[in-house]
Amino acid sequence: MLAVSLNAARVLVLGVAFKRNVDDARNSPAERVIEVLLNYGAQVRYHDPYVPRFKVGGNVFRRGVAEFKSIALTRAAIRASDVVVIVTPHSSVNYRLVVEHAPLIIDSANVTHGLGHTEKIARVGAPNPRSEVKP
Repeated sequence: MLAVSLNAARVLVLGVAFKRNVDDARNSPAERVIEVLLNYGAQVRYHDPYVPRFKVGGNVFRRGVAEFKSIALTRAAIRASDVVVIVTPHSSVNYRLVVEHAPLIIDSANVTHGLGHTEKIARVGAPNPRSEVKP
């Protein structure tokens, strides 16, 4: 697995809506994820087909406010990222395209399962097949 420092890393966050296939970003887990990434010095962009604009900060987790505009999910945008973080799994997103072109993926929704390239995917919350205990 590749290792990337978050300081100055180019991070593409996929999905900032609260849940799959909705346009409501209130209480979205992506807010805290993006705040943490910014606090570590990452350069963050996001794509969400349902949420065209997204704001984070102005709270105890991040004092400053940052506003973002959703970008198009293109091969170039994916390749320009050091890591892609999948937060909200929208059904209209082409995850095969993401898996084929991203150098490193953090998948918190398990949408990359079965798409190959497991050497560059870390699934958060899913069992790691290499760490399973064998009898």
